[in-house]
Amino acid sequence: MYGAIGTGASPLIFDVRRGAAFDVDDRMLVGSLRRLPDEVGQWVHELPAGRPVPSPGPAMLLVRPEGLRLAEREPGAIAATVTGRRFVGPSALYTLVTDTGAAVEVLAPPRTVRAGQVIGILPSRRAGGGLHLFPPGEA
Repeated sequence: MYGAIGTGASPLIFDVRRGAAFDVDDRMLVGSLRRLPDEVGQWVHELPAGRPVPSPGPAMLLVRPEGLRLAEREPGAIAATVTGRRFVGPSALYTLVTDTGAAVEVLAPPRTVRAGQVIGILPSRRAGGGLHLFPPGEA
C-alpha cells in the first residue's frame, strides 16, 4: 500500500471518527476524506471505480519522530512524560512515555522540555507528515 501512495492507484482513506472526536481535533490524515460512520450505506456506493479501498478494521500507524510535535496538554493531545533527551545535530530527540506505557520519540529543538515534565504530543504541522498507515502485519 505504501508504494501506491501518491499514484492513481493509491487507496482511498476515510476519516470516520465519531462527531465528538472529530470536532475536538483540527487535523486529518493528509489525503483522507471525511465521512460519517453511521452513513456508510449511503456513501459507499459513491466510491470511484478502480480505486482500492482498505478493508475496515485494524491498521498500524507508524510515526517518525519528526511526524510529532510537543505541545501543552490540551484536548486531542496525548499526555506523556519526558524520560530522556539526546542531541542529534541542531535538534534533540526526546523519549516520552504515554499514560498507557507506550514509548515515543519526538524530534524538537533542544531545551524544549525537561526530564520528568508531563507534556502533550500532537501530529506535526509540517508538510510531508511522517505518519504512515499500514494494514496490520505489513509494516
